[in-house]
Amino acid sequence: PPLQTAYRYFTKRDQRILIIGDGNFSFAHSLVQILNGDGSLVTATCYDSGTVLNQKYSDAKKFVKELNNCGCTIHTSIDGTKLGAHKELDPPYDLVIFNFPHVGLGIKDKEKNILANQQLVEGYLRSAKDMIHDTGAITVSVKKGEPYDSWKVARLGIAIPGLRLKTAMEFDPSSFAGFAHRRTI
Repeated sequence: PPLQTAYRYFTKRDQRILIIGDGNFSFAHSLVQILNGDGSLVTATCYDSGTVLNQKYSDAKKFVKELNNCGCTIHTSIDGTKLGAHKELDPPYDLVIFNFPHVGLGIKDKEKNILANQQLVEGYLRSAKDMIHDTGAITVSVKKGEPYDSWKVARLGIAIPGLRLKTAMEFDPSSFAGFAHRRTI
């Protein structure tokens, strides 16, 4: 992968990583494989309960089992906009990752959809700010094009006191073997 990609940023060794909203846990699984099978510094979460997770994603059990075997910490029922309320999390982290956030509510009204997703992203950024140490980083990966461009993620982030935009880079899902971005259902 090219030098300025999420792959290079996410796969630095010896950093404590918190992954938010990982759906079926395929991203965490791929990342841990890239880290030579060592998940001891990785905590992966999803919004769904364990029961709902397994109903939605037939492959989730397999990923969770393999991640547990690699030393990864897994938590379900984690609201990425209220991370501080989840005492099972263990900050500070070096890196907090949220790939392709989406409220998944099927909102047909374009403006309401944009607003709901902006609130999700802003809530995540505010919440993640308290999960990192002073030199830690928070990332958000979003698709290009509408309606995602209208979310204005960078603008949301720099409007939060204490946050600044460090860089923008490409996220190439094909760099993470086995990762399958799943539409929120």
